[in-house]
Amino acid sequence: MDHHSPDDRVTDQPRYHGSDEDSGAGSAREPLTSRQRWTRVLVIAIVIAAFLAIVILHATGTLGPGTNG
Repeated sequence: MDHHSPDDRVTDQPRYHGSDEDSGAGSAREPLTSRQRWTRVLVIAIVIAAFLAIVILHATGTLGPGTNG
């Protein structure tokens, strides 16, 4: 018979971010640097701006069906 107790489970990974007891030393996931954070924010802002531009152009009739562009 193969019985598993709750202690048999692998408990290497924390259940949620920041739950490990050590101060992050040796963790596989390191926090984002300031440059990486701003790069991510900039990319998200550009995507949102492009989406809004397309929506506004379609809403005003500048782009879309019935136009030559």
